Amino acid sequence: MDVKKVEASEFRYEQFIEEHWKPGVPLVFKNATRGWRAYNTWTPDAMRQRFGSRRTHVEGKEYTMSEIMDLVEGKDTSRPVPYPCKFHLPTQLPELVTEVSPLNIGFAKPNWLESAWFKRGYWGSALEMFIGGPGGKFPYVHRDYYHLSAWINQLYGDKEFTVWPWGQEQCLYPEPGNKWKSAIPDIEHVDLAKFPLYAKATPISFVVGPGETLFIPFGMWHTAKSLTPTISVAFDLLNAHNFAPFLRGRVGLQEAERRTERHGRHRLCGPWRGAVQERRPCGQAARQRPQLNPGFPRGGIAAGHADCCMPPKDDPDEIPSHSARHRLVGFNRSCACAGQGESKSAKGSSAMDLGDGQHRSRDRHER
Repeated sequence: MDVKKVEASEFRYEQFIEEHWKPGVPLVFKNATRGWRAYNTWTPDAMRQRFGSRRTHVEGKEYTMSEIMDLVEGKDTSRPVPYPCKFHLPTQLPELVTEVSPLNIGFAKPNWLESAWFKRGYWGSALEMFIGGPGGKFPYVHRDYYHLSAWINQLYGDKEFTVWPWGQEQCLYPEPGNKWKSAIPDIEHVDLAKFPLYAKATPISFVVGPGETLFIPFGMWHTAKSLTPTISVAFDLLNAHNFAPFLRGRVGLQEAERRTERHGRHRLCGPWRGAVQERRPCGQAARQRPQLNPGFPRGGIAAGHADCCMPPKDDPDEIPSHSARHRLVGFNRSCACAGQGESKSAKGSSAMDLGDGQHRSRDRHER
């Protein structure tokens, strides 16, 4: 597998879906962010001038924007360069949100994380600026939480990425308690005596430069290293193609169905409830598992039911809902085939509470 670079204006959306999204092949777009005001304007000097006093925390320590830029550019050599330094745009740098629009760059669509449910900050939808200095790299190889696909928009400097094609999970030794993180401590110097299966892995490394956007398919292991001072913007994508593995990654479809059936009515809020309904075509018993469509890798949309999971073409923000006969009106209504009524928890909770007590944003792996 090679990671190609294509001119965004010369590449069709349909071509991207068939050749990269569905088969899980990374791709680098050139000049996809040309329409952003951030394009060619987000530099270390610009960030110092505009937001020099803004603060963020890196590994428990607080830094200002000016301090971070001085460190990554080598103007301050009195202490190590922290990595990764990140700012959550909507809350820490809200003035910059409009400068990265349109966020989907014509290819990252439809994105259900842009719906009202996910904008609340639960289980994804993070929009973050990442800042790094030369040599700054991830301490571990990972894949993004919940099988979301990653979009990294490089706005300043060069960053080297390494990816591992789908199907090499065993070679990367996921940690027993954290399936999203590799247990290999130094991927550049792997101890094959301790991790012998890694000898079969086929890492692919490439550089992403200013004005380029990297698409990383959901479930793909990857890591990154800054070669120069870098500024990038990262966000995630969720839609029909990766919704089933996304849900399994968060709570597991089996557990979700057990919770629903145990209480007779929906205990799941919002899109989670719809997801359990979507997996079960009308009239189909819970124990019957629909066959998966081979056109979608690793547990994609169920065959014969994809029309229920795909959003209308004219409404890219709509999350899965029943088609024609049993379309849900909003997130908090039940359809006839899944039972009537709403639970109090669905009505009263603004968070997606799945019974594990977690009312918080997910922790994003650093880019």
